[in-house]
Amino acid sequence: MERRPNTSNFSSPDFAIVAKGFGIRAETLDSPVDMDKKLKSLIEYNGPSLLEVKIDYSADVVPMLLAGQEMNNMWMGE
Repeated sequence: MERRPNTSNFSSPDFAIVAKGFGIRAETLDSPVDMDKKLKSLIEYNGPSLLEVKIDYSADVVPMLLAGQEMNNMWMGE
Protein backbone atom coordinates (compact mmCIF):
# COMPACT_ATOMS: atom_id res chain seq x y z
CA MET A 1 0.00 0.00 0.00
CA GLU A 2 1.44 3.35 -1.04
CA ARG A 3 1.52 6.05 1.65
CA ARG A 4 0.41 9.57 0.80
CA PRO A 5 1.59 12.08 3.40
CA ASN A 6 -0.86 14.82 4.35
CA THR A 7 1.86 17.41 4.74
CA SER A 8 5.19 18.29 3.23
CA ASN A 9 8.42 16.77 4.42
CA PHE A 10 10.20 19.10 6.81
CA SER A 11 12.39 18.85 9.85
CA SER A 12 11.36 20.06 13.28
CA PRO A 13 13.57 22.00 15.65
CA ASP A 14 14.87 20.28 18.75
CA PHE A 15 12.13 21.59 21.05
CA ALA A 16 13.92 20.39 24.18
CA ILE A 17 16.96 22.51 23.35
CA VAL A 18 14.75 25.52 22.55
CA ALA A 19 12.93 25.11 25.88
CA LYS A 20 16.20 24.81 27.80
CA GLY A 21 17.34 28.04 26.12
CA PHE A 22 14.39 29.74 27.83
CA GLY A 23 15.21 28.17 31.21
CA ILE A 24 12.48 25.52 30.95
CA ARG A 25 13.24 21.99 32.10
CA ALA A 26 12.83 19.66 29.11
CA GLU A 27 13.07 15.99 28.27
CA THR A 28 12.84 14.14 24.96
CA LEU A 29 10.85 10.91 24.71
CA ASP A 30 12.17 8.57 22.02
CA SER A 31 10.58 5.36 23.28
CA PRO A 32 7.27 4.64 25.03
CA VAL A 33 9.23 2.49 27.48
CA ASP A 34 10.53 5.65 29.18
CA MET A 35 7.22 7.55 29.22
CA ASP A 36 6.15 6.91 32.84
CA LYS A 37 9.57 7.79 34.25
CA LYS A 38 9.93 11.01 32.24
CA LEU A 39 6.35 12.17 32.87
CA LYS A 40 6.68 11.54 36.61
CA SER A 41 9.93 13.49 36.72
CA LEU A 42 8.46 16.48 34.90
CA ILE A 43 5.20 16.48 36.89
CA GLU A 44 7.12 16.46 40.17
CA TYR A 45 9.34 19.34 39.02
CA ASN A 46 8.37 22.68 40.58
CA GLY A 47 8.34 24.92 37.52
CA PRO A 48 7.63 24.90 33.82
CA SER A 49 8.61 21.81 31.90
CA LEU A 50 8.27 20.33 28.44
CA LEU A 51 8.18 16.77 27.15
CA GLU A 52 9.14 16.51 23.48
CA VAL A 53 7.63 13.29 22.09
CA LYS A 54 9.30 11.93 18.97
CA ILE A 55 6.96 9.96 16.70
CA ASP A 56 7.50 7.89 13.59
CA TYR A 57 7.06 10.13 10.55
CA SER A 58 4.93 7.48 8.83
CA ALA A 59 2.54 7.09 11.78
CA ASP A 60 -0.98 8.46 11.56
CA VAL A 61 -1.57 10.96 14.34
CA VAL A 62 -5.29 10.98 15.08
CA PRO A 63 -7.64 12.60 15.44
CA MET A 64 -6.56 14.71 12.47
CA LEU A 65 -8.21 17.83 11.14
CA LEU A 66 -8.26 17.53 7.36
CA ALA A 67 -8.15 20.54 5.07
CA GLY A 68 -11.41 22.45 4.82
CA GLN A 69 -13.12 20.48 7.60
CA GLU A 70 -14.63 21.74 10.84
CA MET A 71 -13.38 20.64 14.27
CA ASN A 72 -16.40 18.37 14.80
CA ASN A 73 -15.56 16.44 11.61
CA MET A 74 -12.07 15.14 12.42
CA TRP A 75 -10.63 12.04 10.79
CA MET A 76 -10.32 9.27 13.39
CA GLY A 77 -7.99 6.99 11.45
CA GLU A 78 -8.40 3.75 9.56
